[in-house]
Amino acid sequence: MKIKLLIILVIVAITVSVFTVMKYNELTETPKDSSFNYKKTELVTDETFLSKNVKEWQEVSFDELMNYNENYGTRDFFGDLGQLLIKNEMLFQLRMKNIVNANDDFQVYSSKALTSLPPHVSFEAVVNGTDGNSYRLQGTTFANSVSNVNISNLVFYDTDEQLPIESIIHQNQIVKILPQNEYGPQVDPFDLVIDGDMNDIVGFENNLITPIQILGGGDYQYPTWTGPIILPYGKGTLTFNNTGIFEWSAHSLPLLGNGWREGYGNGEINVISNETSSLPLSVKGKIAGAIIKNSEIPWSGIGTRADGLYIEFNQAIFDMLPDAKEYYTARAEQLVPFDMPIIVEEPHIIVDSDILR
Repeated sequence: MKIKLLIILVIVAITVSVFTVMKYNELTETPKDSSFNYKKTELVTDETFLSKNVKEWQEVSFDELMNYNENYGTRDFFGDLGQLLIKNEMLFQLRMKNIVNANDDFQVYSSKALTSLPPHVSFEAVVNGTDGNSYRLQGTTFANSVSNVNISNLVFYDTDEQLPIESIIHQNQIVKILPQNEYGPQVDPFDLVIDGDMNDIVGFENNLITPIQILGGGDYQYPTWTGPIILPYGKGTLTFNNTGIFEWSAHSLPLLGNGWREGYGNGEINVISNETSSLPLSVKGKIAGAIIKNSEIPWSGIGTRADGLYIEFNQAIFDMLPDAKEYYTARAEQLVPFDMPIIVEEPHIIVDSDILR
């Protein structure tokens, strides 16, 4: 037994050392793709912005773009330019997927923006197809480039139906720790929701080439609890037998000599039970928000206030569905299986029809 244990410890030590060298090289090399998957879009629309079409704007240099931004006044130059570029990409992607718009046109609305210069600006639109389906389109722009547009179906349910808990919380109770991409460590899902009365065991999958350990909270030096060590491409389990929210993080094993540990992502395990309604509003709100995030509801923002859970939507959703406030309030109440007030407010958006000219 001692010989086998020694061999395992040696293998683990070698794996950690090799990974540390690989990680050092990765951090010190120049990123191969600093554009974060942004690209140019193929010209589809005839619309223009400041007398330039999509193709012409994509030929403008970075310095010229910054000059345009500086001289644009109080208006949002990169937001207005992004609206033209992302709509063109949305039209292109719709054509690639053979989705035909049942209406003459559609409006693109900005959503969130990172406060960099140029900013990364998110956009949304909704298209009603001739096939009878409604499609949500989401994309991002940066300077005069676009990211790939995501197209998803909007689906609707009978909100008068009483749903059993297993149809609301139907995720596999497995969290995957995935290899890091250009955005950082990846875990799936981030906010797992489980019914502790039915099954309180959560599995963790290590999809990395290095061993990791699951720890409670985000600080590996002072974890709130200690979970299993999981070997490369291995699995481990944890039991969550209390109602509430449990934060976790994945870390490498401590390096010999200094105890430093690399972080490989984090998440939350939301445990509901017959006792959930008695939890503080702030805790219930986070659990309810996790349920909504894992549903089909096309939310754009979620937060808990003193009077309940607020769910925000992009203006594009309200343009497509006149009774969106009533429907999504009822749908959220149908999905949250405990006492939690739901508030849906219509966005207050001023649409400038003269942006594209």
